[in-house]
Amino acid sequence: MEYRTRFAPSPTGMLHIGGVRTALFDYLAAKGSDGEFNLRIEDTDRERFVEGAVEAIHEGLKWLGLNYDGEVISQSDRVPLYQSYVYSLLKTGAAYRCFCSQERLSQLKEKQIADKLPPVYDRKCLKLSPDEVAEFEKSGAQHVIRFRIPPNPTEISWNDKVRGKIAIPTRPLEDFILIKSDGWPTYNFANVIDDHEMNINLVIRGDEFVPSTPKHILVYKALGWKHPEFAHVPVIVGSDMKKLSKRNGDTALTEYKENGYLPEALLNFLVFLGWNPGTTEEIFTLPELEKAFGINRIGRAPAVFDVERLNYLNGVYIRNLTVPELTDRLIAFDSSLDKHERGLLERVVTVEQTRIKTLAEFGEIAASYWQIPTYRPDILVFKKSTPEATQKGLGAISEALNALNSTAWTAKTVEEWNEFLTEVVSANSLTNADVFWPVRVALSGCEKSASPAELLWALGREESLKRLGATK
Repeated sequence: MEYRTRFAPSPTGMLHIGGVRTALFDYLAAKGSDGEFNLRIEDTDRERFVEGAVEAIHEGLKWLGLNYDGEVISQSDRVPLYQSYVYSLLKTGAAYRCFCSQERLSQLKEKQIADKLPPVYDRKCLKLSPDEVAEFEKSGAQHVIRFRIPPNPTEISWNDKVRGKIAIPTRPLEDFILIKSDGWPTYNFANVIDDHEMNINLVIRGDEFVPSTPKHILVYKALGWKHPEFAHVPVIVGSDMKKLSKRNGDTALTEYKENGYLPEALLNFLVFLGWNPGTTEEIFTLPELEKAFGINRIGRAPAVFDVERLNYLNGVYIRNLTVPELTDRLIAFDSSLDKHERGLLERVVTVEQTRIKTLAEFGEIAASYWQIPTYRPDILVFKKSTPEATQKGLGAISEALNALNSTAWTAKTVEEWNEFLTEVVSANSLTNADVFWPVRVALSGCEKSASPAELLWALGREESLKRLGATK
């Protein structure tokens, strides 16, 4: 079956991880069935509308490579459409006008709570005669349009593609609002109209929407339409098994981009939040996921967001890039890197590629390559050496290095530099602690860094000799 899915974010905030996972599942379900993945902006909540949120949605999907099909639908452009459909419901008696003030509704709710009754609308306006409704309308009284929950069926059920058969009684449902007093539709109404108009046949969303689904199905029935299939995916929780929060990963997609995560690594991580391939494979490209993904392998249990797992996967993807590819990614991430000579930059990337888990880590870890580092002289001496042996080692290595011309220097591989350092140790009756450690500190300024052989290879003759000369 070719699935037509839609990702329908509300621009009441930036795009977060939960929404990104929904978009990914929608995309994979559609592409894996040769169907269509659509984008709809549900922007009817004008009070909570956030400037820049729509642009962030477009940019985020583009960055992730989740390209949508066809025209983007914005609900704010379709208000007359929703109003035309609600009129047909008014004519059949499936909907009615409610003129109750907010004050009355608040008092009703307070009384129901005090009486330990469900706080639902009491249908006062359903009892109005046509003449009374006309009089209210003539006076210009503000009103909403409510859906009338029918006496039958008494239960709404559907075969959820993730959770199996779900059945919910209709008796507790209240007559919910379709059109607000300002003429704008509610989510529960516009959602149904748009899914029908867009020919959506599979709705993938979080399982927090399960209680709303009976309302949607009732609207479909009232309009004489067949409802799409539903797949309610498990909630994402933090390592503490509580609802995801900013502290444990629920941050905006833009923050993951700014923190140096690769989009393909993030997608690979997110797809496993609820889905599994049924194999031991853990690394997938997006085209591979399109072929492997199946809704039938989405579990029901809450999915745990583990940032360490994300960091691990991001590191794997970074290591799988070629040096030129990673260099280009780093320059795109931090344009200041482009000022460095490309050859030097690629040598530094080669050395540090296995040491970084995010693009953001490169700037700090590579800082010592761009300028002569400052450090305490005492850290030149390793605990298994002495100041005298260290100075002898630095003198011996400087002499041996000065004897190399530029051609001989650049011809050496990292392995050959290791052999060169070992030969200096042996020829001068020294230990590795007398040479390897102080050379590494002198070149990097750090107690923890790349090996001295890697540093000599990356920095080159002029810079290496300059830094070793600074130890005298």
